[in-house]
This record gives sequence, structure tokens and C-alpha cells, in this order.
Amino acid sequence: MIYAFEDFTIDTDRFQLARGDELIETEPQTLEFLIFLAQNQGQMLTKDTLHEVFWPDRVVSDAALSTLVRNARRAIGDSGEQQRVIATRHGRGFVFRADVREFSDPQPAAMPRSVAAAAPSPRIAGAPALMVLPFEIVGETQDAAGLSEGVTEEVMAALSKSRWFPLIARNRVRTFQELSPETRHPFVGFGASYIVEGGVFRDGDDIRVHLQLTDTEPALHIHLSRHDFKYEGLFKLFDEIATVVAATAQPELIKAEHQKAEKTDPEARSAWQEFVLGQYLLAAPDKPANAAARAHFERAMSLEPGSGRIHAGLAMTHLWDYWYDWSQNAGISLETAARDAERALTLAPDDSWAWSILAICKLSLRRYDVALADAQRAIDADPASAMAHGCHAWVLAYAGRYRDALAAYDRAVALGGPSDPRRVLWMTGRETAQFGLGDYEGALDTARELIALSPDNPSGYRVKCAALASLGRLVEARRAAAKLVALLPGHDVDTAIARQPFQPELASEYAAALKKAGLKGGAVAIE
Repeated sequence: MIYAFEDFTIDTDRFQLARGDELIETEPQTLEFLIFLAQNQGQMLTKDTLHEVFWPDRVVSDAALSTLVRNARRAIGDSGEQQRVIATRHGRGFVFRADVREFSDPQPAAMPRSVAAAAPSPRIAGAPALMVLPFEIVGETQDAAGLSEGVTEEVMAALSKSRWFPLIARNRVRTFQELSPETRHPFVGFGASYIVEGGVFRDGDDIRVHLQLTDTEPALHIHLSRHDFKYEGLFKLFDEIATVVAATAQPELIKAEHQKAEKTDPEARSAWQEFVLGQYLLAAPDKPANAAARAHFERAMSLEPGSGRIHAGLAMTHLWDYWYDWSQNAGISLETAARDAERALTLAPDDSWAWSILAICKLSLRRYDVALADAQRAIDADPASAMAHGCHAWVLAYAGRYRDALAAYDRAVALGGPSDPRRVLWMTGRETAQFGLGDYEGALDTARELIALSPDNPSGYRVKCAALASLGRLVEARRAAAKLVALLPGHDVDTAIARQPFQPELASEYAAALKKAGLKGGAVAIE
């Protein structure tokens, strides 16, 4: 929905305020306040009503409402003296005076000219090509050739959905196989930088798949692994093999590309290499790593402004600034993250990564249904993406679906592997779900694991404080709270709760636990 008044427009779908073609940076609560006023144009909204809408589970002073009104007026060029748009009814409430026009067909979000003029690109230029060789079927099987064809096609389809790497066409692969062994050099003749191949072994209903990844230039294996399955139907087997192969291959290939990018002269790096360097830093970010990742993405963007995936990377850095309190203006960070994710999807509508990031942006605004839908679209776009399932766990946990969140987390780890550094990002969903279920020991274990993997990540310390306090271990809880405040000076209960979109009941429980731990209004009381 679009609400237009004077020369301003509010796009509720994109959650943006604009004046003409210029987007106006606005904190999320300020924009929500303007939307609510516009929806109730001409009506006198009492202070009690506004308190109930914007702080339903908290007791706040009238000063908080005054600040919200002042910020809303400033965003639209109004003031307490003018009261051109937002009028005060002293002692009673406020009225939105401007005429409001409603439109149900929003226009696309404004983009920088360099982005709008660039050709949309689902993949980043310079990404290395993969050649998938037919999987060998070993064992007593009537139609080995058909099974090989089926597994290979499904693996190629799964790798193609991820949009990380271009694939050499099957007819070119067949041409390659017809060559004599001594002339098979796919890098020279076919443009493939990596080979994906393997074998399928069957013993009754027990299936084992061997996977090999080869870097073609030095002709060296970069990955060897085996994966076990149970036969429960042919098509289900095809899907399971393809998903596991794609989920295993992608991070290994990114790791190999990261090593090459690090060795490349910075002045000679391609957009792909800058992107890979940034993406690798985001696996387990701290504040300096997040800033460094953004610098890599910005350099990649300067080389390829039409890349949706690079926009998605930029969005993620702004999103972590918001979630982990690394930004001086959290509202602007969240707004920028959502804007970049929207741009990514405009350029690459099937980008799973961008859908996941947009889902967490919507979650941050407590738009749970939309966040859940976007998280599911990320999985639909790339079912083999551990990141998509991990972000789904995050959204499910804050939406109050705690057991579903734990199942989604387990699926992410099953796809990414227990040593995947990205699980640091998904642990927020796991620890939140465990706390919501009253499994304080489990939440404490997850928080400790998160801190060990990412010592500067405040999420682990917050849950550690709350879990220890809930277990009655108050001395340890207060020590953890002191470490949290040392990491984030001035951090208090209100800030911790405002930043996390808990369900109301869990928010109250979590806040009470943090207070028991000694976390208060900007200080930790350690007696």
C-alpha cells in the first residue's frame, strides 16, 4: 500500500518514506508511527491509544511518545511550532491533518542510476565454471546408465539453483568424455575450473555416495567425502543425493576461491574475487570483519553494479550492524539492509541469499507472517542452502515456533556440516528456541559455543546472562553481564529487548532474567 500526502509517499510493502524521488532515512518505529497516523487521518489518537499500539508490553513515560512524535515531524519537515501535518491536542493526543491518498499499486523502489542502468546479473562475472561428470553407479543395478543420468541431472539442477557457479552444458560434457584421456584438460578446452564427480554404491537399501571435487588447473583434488543414504524410493534418493552434493560442494568451492583471491594482487581482483573475500568474512563476523566485508562488497559493486548477489552481501553487513549493536544508528542500518535486499531481488528474483536477508529484516520489524513467507521462499529458491535453513530457524524461533526452529537449525547443520563456520549466525535461532522452551541448560550450552566461535558477538553473552539467571546461578550471570557491558558499553535491558523481536511472553521472561543478571538501565550492578 502507498500512502501519499503533500509531496511525501510511504510505501508499506518496501517500508520506505520518500519525498519525490528521494528516499528519506527513517528509523523503523518512526515510520511505523507515520503509517499509523496516515491510516487514521483526521482522527484524534489519544496518548493511551498510542502507548497501547507502540509499547503494548512495556511501561514508558510520555517522554518516549514525545520523542517519537518529534522524530516523525522531523522526517516530514514538520515541527512542534508549525504542526503543519501532525497537530497536538494538548493533554489528549494527536491528529494527522494532511490529506492522505491511498494507492494499492506501488512503484518500484528508487535505485541509484548506476544500478538501474546496469544489466541484471543473477551470477557474478568471473565466477568459475563447473563441469559435472556422470556419477558412476557401482553394484548390481539393472539400469546403471539411467540411474547415472538421473543422479547427474539432479546434481546439476541443485547446483544451478544456488546461482553461485555457472555449469558446463551436458552436451559439452559428453564431448569431453569422448576425448582420449591424454587430451582431457577441461580448463583449456572447455573452460571448466572445477570438476564435480562421484560414485554411487548400493548394498540392498544402503546407499553410499563418494564425492570428489577437483581443481582443474593444478589437477588436484580439493575435497573428498562420502555420504550414506537409505533407499526409500528412486526420486527421493535423487533429491537427497543432489541436495547433499550441492550443499557440500558449494562451501568447499568458495573456500578454494577464497584462497585464490587472497593471493591475487588487490588491484587486479575481479568483482567475483572481491565478493568471495567479503562473503568469507561474514561466515563468523565480528565488528571489524563485518566492516571489512562491506568494503570488499563495495569494491565488487563498483566493478559490477548489476549484481543482485553483491547487493545481498551489502544488505547482510548492514543487517548484522543492526542485530549486534555495531551501528551508531540502528534504524538506518536496518532500513539500508532492507533496501539493499530489495534491490538484490529486483536484479535477481530467485536469489535465496537475498530472500533470507529480507526475511530477517521483516522479522526485525516484527512482521512475522511476511518474514516466515520470505524465509520459505529462500528455501524454495535453493533447497540445498544451509544458510536458507539457518535463517529460517532464526525467523521461526522469534515467531514462537520453537520446535520447528530447532528442526530447521538441525537441517542447516546437516547440510553445512558440524564444522561450518556459518552456524554462528544460525545459533541465535537455536538459543532463542531453547530459551523459549525453558531448556536453559541447552540455551547456555549454545551460548557458550557461540561465544567460543565468535567472542565479540553480543548475542551469545545476552543468552548466557539470561540462561544463567534462569537457572539461579546469579554470580555467574552477573559476571557474564559485566562482560556484555564491557563489549557494548551502555547496553541495558531496554536495548536488549528492543533489538530482538521476541513474542511478548518471552520478551517479559527474557527481560526479567537479564534484570536478575544485573543488567539495568545502562549499568551492571555487581555487589
